[in-house]
Amino acid sequence: MRGQDGQTWGGTDSAPLLPVNSEFSRAQPWAPPQPPPPRRLHWLRLIVPLIVLALIGSITVAASNDKAQWDARLAPLAEFVAETRGLQFDHPVPVEFLTPEEWAETVAIDESGLSAEDRADGAEYAASLRAMGLIDGDVDLYDANNELAASVYVALFDPYEDRIQVLGEDTEQFDVVMQGTLVHELTHALQHQNFDLIALQEGADDGSALAISGLIEGDASATEADWAATLPDAEQDEYYSAYDELEDPGAAAPPGLAVAASAPYALGPWLANLLWASGDLDRAFSEPPSTEEHLLDPSSFIAGDVAERVPEPGLPAGAQRIEVSTQFGALGLFAMLAERIDPHLALAAADGWDGDAPVYYRQEERQCARVRFLPEDDAAKAVMLRALEGWASTFTKPFASVRDDERYVLFETCDPRRDAVSTGRAYPALALPALRANTMWAASEFTSDPEVIWCVADRIVEGMTITEINEFAPYADEASADAYSTRLAATAELCRAE
Repeated sequence: MRGQDGQTWGGTDSAPLLPVNSEFSRAQPWAPPQPPPPRRLHWLRLIVPLIVLALIGSITVAASNDKAQWDARLAPLAEFVAETRGLQFDHPVPVEFLTPEEWAETVAIDESGLSAEDRADGAEYAASLRAMGLIDGDVDLYDANNELAASVYVALFDPYEDRIQVLGEDTEQFDVVMQGTLVHELTHALQHQNFDLIALQEGADDGSALAISGLIEGDASATEADWAATLPDAEQDEYYSAYDELEDPGAAAPPGLAVAASAPYALGPWLANLLWASGDLDRAFSEPPSTEEHLLDPSSFIAGDVAERVPEPGLPAGAQRIEVSTQFGALGLFAMLAERIDPHLALAAADGWDGDAPVYYRQEERQCARVRFLPEDDAAKAVMLRALEGWASTFTKPFASVRDDERYVLFETCDPRRDAVSTGRAYPALALPALRANTMWAASEFTSDPEVIWCVADRIVEGMTITEINEFAPYADEASADAYSTRLAATAELCRAE
């Protein structure tokens, strides 16, 4: 390998969406739109999502009606999705339109139904995020999740009831934004009919859940991008301008929630497109990503990298074990570090991640985590130690420690409670691995070697600030696209020669 999982509350996987640009359709990675719209690449702008991962909960499975007919407005969109993905629908799926009140009941957690155990689980998860510096002192994660969901949800595909639900009115003709929404949701319906999303998600563990979400969401985002690229210029302008007018709800959300919610959409499209380029996208649904590293660094999945098994560290004397999570993860490490140190150093440390084993415990009424990280080699260990030590040193009241533990790096952190202060930097810092992952896909035009792909992408983003990344516009016009293509090809040659 080169080098928090998404939390599900009350049965709904809350997930904002990274906007897709027609420049990134998987069919023509190098062809800019004609004429190319003068848009910036908002790598991490959270906007109204066009898709939501399936509701996971105690929902009765509805029998599908294979004799049903497509709604006439959906039929051409379904045909596009099936043709683009090279798969077939077994049967049509209905669309249900909901009022704002009905929608709020669908996506929000009914806190009146939460048990004492649910509340305790939420409190323990909040304590673990405070120990990582990813939320402030007093945050009700249920409230925060509901607020984020209300800000970003507009549609979902429910595989248990085999239907699409949309916030909006059932109009005679769908506008271009609604069509894009439905293309995204129809892709999920197609995925489910061919790959069984219920089994895929229920088979995920703490280490793979977020990466599998990235595969599912990335495929749907890429399909939507392909669809957007077919629109006439005026409709493309209408489609993208609708997003340009929206605010970013993720910027106000607790960093831990914002990162977990946005990562599948920020990183997933490039994992899906790399797999599409290699002809392995469909196979990935039966042999899915097994670790968050595959989402943070898509080339690692192409290379077949897997996490090493790491023995759990022991608990301090007198500590009471708490079940919170079974893996910290490469993305969790990146998010924690990027919240307080340079994102390039944070990403370098996460790149060196080869596995981990955390234990969570309570001692003297304080919740703590002890994590044993396995770096891939001595150089990676040195980077990881420097990054973790730098992170710990940023707090005025230290509550974390780091030490070299032979093959491993041993990290321990405790809930600082009301003294916890987040910076909000981890969420925008996702722009760095997002651009790098995008560049990996672009570099696959010139090489199929995962090591060269990684080398090219890492060199392209080297030294770029988050502001520069968000202003980066390699496809602003045809000349820019040609220059970027030349740069990537030359960088690939340099990487091959090393």
